Amino acid sequence: MKHFYQLENPVMYYDWGSEQDIPLFTGIKNECNLPFAELWMGAHPSAPSSIILDSGKHITLDAFIGNKRNSLTGEAQEGSLPFLFKILSAKKPLSLQIHPSKYHAQLGFEDEQSRNIRVHSRKRMYKDTNHKPEIIYALTDFIALCGFRPYNEAANYLEATDIRFLQEAGIVLESTHDYSFLMSRVLALTKIQRKKIIHELIHEHKALPEPVTEVMRMIAQYYPDDVGVLAPLFINCIFLSPGQSIYIPSGFIHAYIKGTGLELMACSDNVLRAAMTSKHIDKIKFLEAMRISPYKPYIKELPRINGIQSIHTEAEEFELVVVRLDSGTEIVRTSSPMIALGESGSLHLKTESDTYILQPGKAVFIDCDSQDVLVSGSGSCYIAKTPERENA
Repeated sequence: MKHFYQLENPVMYYDWGSEQDIPLFTGIKNECNLPFAELWMGAHPSAPSSIILDSGKHITLDAFIGNKRNSLTGEAQEGSLPFLFKILSAKKPLSLQIHPSKYHAQLGFEDEQSRNIRVHSRKRMYKDTNHKPEIIYALTDFIALCGFRPYNEAANYLEATDIRFLQEAGIVLESTHDYSFLMSRVLALTKIQRKKIIHELIHEHKALPEPVTEVMRMIAQYYPDDVGVLAPLFINCIFLSPGQSIYIPSGFIHAYIKGTGLELMACSDNVLRAAMTSKHIDKIKFLEAMRISPYKPYIKELPRINGIQSIHTEAEEFELVVVRLDSGTEIVRTSSPMIALGESGSLHLKTESDTYILQPGKAVFIDCDSQDVLVSGSGSCYIAKTPERENA
């Protein structure tokens, strides 16, 4: 029985993407010097991967999974995976954004459907009814904004600016612990107000810590009059080295600033944006879905050892497995399909009835619901899978 299917994966060309890192990782040529922002591996209907069958025929992964379910149940079903796996490469900052909870996603999707907003419309924010917790695993040095700072810390930074609007905002935050009020005020600034505050902050004020001013300058380089420049004052600045990762639950404010990494998330394409973008912004919807409590993500670092390591989170949809082998054989246990992405060397994947040699930059869909996968050889890869449950 066949278990391994080579994937062809769609590339997303967004203006913030890097021209080099995804082509270098995957071996895909970029002869037109396009911004390779993301490479998607999964079955989300917005951009599903394709499977290459033995006949040479291509079929989208969602259709392949749906066909398999149909043959088992005799009923027509859509095909999907609980997770979506990506390579993300940011040359410049992404939008200041959140991903909605399941509750907000369901409401938002139904609302946009009722108003006949096309799925590919620029104004469409809810592409599906799912939430989107995610992890980012750094392949290069990676900078991000993630989660509101502790109230007192943010208030101290705001008050230290000596800029009246920001000082007053800091005093109110310290007394009320209300990030929704702070964000409402910041997002309501006029262009003239933004320009004046940002100019003073970037060019005249020296009292803030270097990590804060560094990230502010990086944002200002591309969005000089955008309220996103103020974000490092009250949102945590996260600096990751290769091999480090963070987890971002649904609803928490964040923005990826620079770097290349693996992004693994629940299967959703829902994004609500507030700043740092030319895409559609809906400030009211953003504030409604935003979680207002402080959150500082734990930076998890996996030691570079021979064997298998996993990144677990509270999310039920995904788990990232990191495989590094010099020799020997390791076992990846699974009760559901997986996607493996080669990084280096040559790894042999084997089930009871099928084998596959995973090469650097290539991705394979592993269609086995209850068999262990043996991994041997010399090299490294990343595997996206659903966590095993005690009662699985």
